[in-house]
This record gives sequence, structure tokens and C-alpha cells, in this order.
Amino acid sequence: MLDPKILKSWSAVQELRNICAGHPGKKDRPRSAPLTRSFMGRTFGDYSSLTYEQWEQGRGTMHPTIKLGDLLDAYAIEGEAKLIEVLAAMQRR
Repeated sequence: MLDPKILKSWSAVQELRNICAGHPGKKDRPRSAPLTRSFMGRTFGDYSSLTYEQWEQGRGTMHPTIKLGDLLDAYAIEGEAKLIEVLAAMQRR
């Protein structure tokens, strides 16, 4: 069974997506978490890294930088390993 919660890179990509684009159900954030808003300008970065603006209630404005290329490479490696496991399980059946 595929459990995305144990896949660190999968979770990190999902968290970044939720921060930058939002989550339609907003079920990923506890109600006790501070209110946040994110913004990405036209020149936010490239594959190697990206920077976005994030405002958080009580903390103000921050400009986090994410090593996007490293994150996506780790995600691909993690995904490949899971696909190999799935293929092996299918072949055993």
C-alpha cells in the first residue's frame, strides 16, 4: 500500500504546493495555525531555487527560498523506489 505520509519528499512537495497555491479543502492546516498568505512575483526563480513572499499573522513578511531542483530530484528518486516496489509486488502475484 502506498502511504504518502511516510514519503518525505512527496510530503515536502505537497506542503510547498499548499503554501504557494493553497489547498482546496484547507484540511491540511489545523485551525490553531496562524493565518498565512503567499505571493509569487513574475521573477520568482527557476529549477535550482525559487523565492516567494509569505505573510504570517504575528510574524509579518518573510521571503523563503526553496532549493526546488534538489526537492524535485529527491521526489523523483523516492518515487522511482516506490514504483520498483510496486512492480516487484505485481510480478510476485
